[in-house]
Amino acid sequence: MVSFGRDMQDRLAVFKIDATTGNTTFLYNLFTVNGLSFGYNQRAPSVAPDGRTFYQSARNWSASDFDAMIFALNSETTEFREVFRLRKTQLNLPVISPNGHHVAATFFAEGSPARLGLLEVNVQTGTMQELCTTPLGAKSSVVGWTPDSRNVVMVIVAENPKMNEVWCVPLDGSPPQKSTVAGINVFDGNATLTTQSSGNRLVWTSGDNNLRTEIWALENGLPRK
Repeated sequence: MVSFGRDMQDRLAVFKIDATTGNTTFLYNLFTVNGLSFGYNQRAPSVAPDGRTFYQSARNWSASDFDAMIFALNSETTEFREVFRLRKTQLNLPVISPNGHHVAATFFAEGSPARLGLLEVNVQTGTMQELCTTPLGAKSSVVGWTPDSRNVVMVIVAENPKMNEVWCVPLDGSPPQKSTVAGINVFDGNATLTTQSSGNRLVWTSGDNNLRTEIWALENGLPRK
């Protein structure tokens, strides 16, 4: 298993833990990796289906153009590979698809006008497509995948305009399917969403400003065409 936290050597880092023996292996520091700063993306990475490849986002604060980057780490060889780089952009945690071919992440692009949205990257070719934009007033969102890896699922909460919605965003460029679900909450843009294999239940983590953690489950939550 993979986790993040602080060890006895006071390292805030990502670790690989053997579930049988409990032995822990240090993988990388959460603040800097190869000169990259993680900023607020201090979270455990997204683990590919092979169980060895981890995906994480980082931002190079030392660069004049403030590059954002998605990289892959082979946990057995500790080899890093740059998957994708984007200028003047903030990226939340990339989430790997069930088939291991794509990562999806929400982004905030600086500029005039600024943009908030969702992108997808092919992890082998590094090819990126912007799937959709979301209102700049969005409080936060969590991202996951449908079991067939053909759609990205987002839960979005916004104050202005008021929004409590679930989006199902196809990779083929079709418009997102949307449904309104009153009362749902999202707090952490680096949290991830899980869709059960049947596609009927969505599960994600949330919380509030009092540091209370919540687990949300939504039955039959995917929008219908």
